[in-house]
Amino acid sequence: MRLILLIIISLFVLSACVPNATTYYFPSADGGEVRAKRCVPTESLLDIKIESAHENIKLRSYAHESKHSNFVYLGFSGESWDKINFTSTNFKIVDLEDNITISELSAVAFKRDGAYKLNTESYAAPHASNVFNTTRFVVHVNLPEPMPEKFELFIPPIMIDEDKIKIPAIRFEQKIWVGISPFNC
Repeated sequence: MRLILLIIISLFVLSACVPNATTYYFPSADGGEVRAKRCVPTESLLDIKIESAHENIKLRSYAHESKHSNFVYLGFSGESWDKINFTSTNFKIVDLEDNITISELSAVAFKRDGAYKLNTESYAAPHASNVFNTTRFVVHVNLPEPMPEKFELFIPPIMIDEDKIKIPAIRFEQKIWVGISPFNC
């Protein structure tokens, strides 16, 4: 009976993980720190501490590629500021393989009340209601299909509570991760 129970538990544990291969974009930027995602540990998240009068502003970024959408995520967090806006909506991508500049990029702002085409109007970002919900302003910069294998995203300056802040260019390079990951992630 113990042997059967041991076999069943072993099969359950082994079936919870599967071999996996995935393509992702490795990010880098001046002053940025790269982090791995939770389920499939690809080093694809970039955290940048933004220097300003408000000491706890953080930008998180990653590149997303799928059948349905391609974009760069820009998420702004921190609790010591109230308003945010971009000085321009002129995001630019440089394809580093083909040396092509793409400057007609659309961007979508995700606010508490929905998704909107990004504009330069000031947004009063509400403070988080709990400790786990700290991202206060999110932008998706839409990318072309297919996405370049290596590219740099140039982001226009932002205004946070009347402080103009320049964001460093973010570089992305396509990589492949192979390993074992949890089945249910």
